[in-house]
Amino acid sequence: MYIDPNASSPDTRPTTSGTGMDVGGMAGSSLHDLVDAATSGRLRVDQATGDATIKALGDIQVGLVSVRARLQRAARPTRLGGGYGERLDRFNQEWAVDGEGSAMDVLEKFQKELEQLKVAIRKSMETYQRDDAGGAQHIARAGEPR
Repeated sequence: MYIDPNASSPDTRPTTSGTGMDVGGMAGSSLHDLVDAATSGRLRVDQATGDATIKALGDIQVGLVSVRARLQRAARPTRLGGGYGERLDRFNQEWAVDGEGSAMDVLEKFQKELEQLKVAIRKSMETYQRDDAGGAQHIARAGEPR
């Protein structure tokens, strides 16, 4: 993934003066940077790439359903009896599903981030389509006889 540091937002004229050194100009930016770039219009994604990306994110979300089920099973009591068995059950419960930092907590946060990415990609697709249509109009006007 690359966010063009020189790209202007859709409501401004394009510029060629970006330095490429801010976070927006680095490959592999964070979720926050992606959402920010999509919201500002600096990230533009064509229809085919956007559709494929959204499908891939959806496929990941489908896979998370089975991960969630496995976590629920991991949190079940082991029925190993008292003492060490109880400590093991408690550990499994805390690690798998209980509270902040548990595997379930991380999974739920990841699920929300996937949704944010899908929204950002859709915004980027809209920006691309709007810019592409504007460019086509500009080219059509340039070819008209004066």
